[in-house]
Amino acid sequence: MENEFKQQQQQDVEGDEDKFNYVNLNSVSKALVCSICQEPFIDPMKLPNCKHKFCKKCLPLLLTTTKISTSKSSTTDTVTSSSTTATATSFRATCALCRQECNFEDIKECDDDTLNELLNELIVECKKNKNGCKWKGPRSNLNQHLNTSCDYRSSKLFVTTENESRESRESRERKEREDFGYVIVNCPRKGETIEKYEMNNKNRKLRKSDNNTVFECNWKGERREVSNHIENECIVCKIEKENI
Repeated sequence: MENEFKQQQQQDVEGDEDKFNYVNLNSVSKALVCSICQEPFIDPMKLPNCKHKFCKKCLPLLLTTTKISTSKSSTTDTVTSSSTTATATSFRATCALCRQECNFEDIKECDDDTLNELLNELIVECKKNKNGCKWKGPRSNLNQHLNTSCDYRSSKLFVTTENESRESRESRERKEREDFGYVIVNCPRKGETIEKYEMNNKNRKLRKSDNNTVFECNWKGERREVSNHIENECIVCKIEKENI
C-alpha cells in the first residue's frame, strides 16, 4: 500500500500529467481545494473518521508507519517449547487538518457525486496553451480535446504496433503526420508579390512607397501553424492590411 502511493506520487511529480491550468483559480470554492497541494481535488479520497478529503496523490504525505512485535509459541513435544517473535508494519494516516489518525487501508475514494460533478465543471486551459492552443473548457473534456481536436497534440504519434511491417508503419506515419498537421507546407500566399503604399500628406491618397520595394512571403512550416502565421507573421498579409 505504501509503495503504491509513493510510486503514484513520484509519477505525478515527474510526468506532471495531472496538472491542470485553471481559469480564474482564485475564484474556485475552498470546498473544492485540497488543503495539502492547494489545488482543486484530483481523484479525491476521504478519511474514514473525520471525513476530510485529500487528493490521492497527496495521501503519502499523511502516511506514518509503526512496527508491531508479536510473539508466537510453538511446542515440539511435551517437555520443550519455544517462542518466536515476528515484526509487522502498521500503516497509519494522520489527517493534515484535525490530526486524527486512521488505518491507511480504510481510506476510500470519495463517493460525493456533487463534489465530483463540480470538479469536472471547472474551466481549464489546454495543456498545450504555451504552444499556442487557445482551447478552454470543462476539466472533464480536456482529455477528449487533447486526443481528438488539439492542433498541438503529439503524445500518441508514431508508436509502432506489434508485428507491423515497415511498409505499413511508413504509410501510417504519413497519414498521422497529415492528420496531426505536421506536414511541412508553404505560406498560402507564396508566389504573390505586393508593393507597399503610403499616405500622401498633401492629398491624403495612397501612393507607392518611394523605395519601390516588392514584398514576397517565403515562410515554410508545419500545416498546424498556418493560421497563426497568416494572422500574425505573413508579410504579404500585413502590407495588404496597411494598404487598405
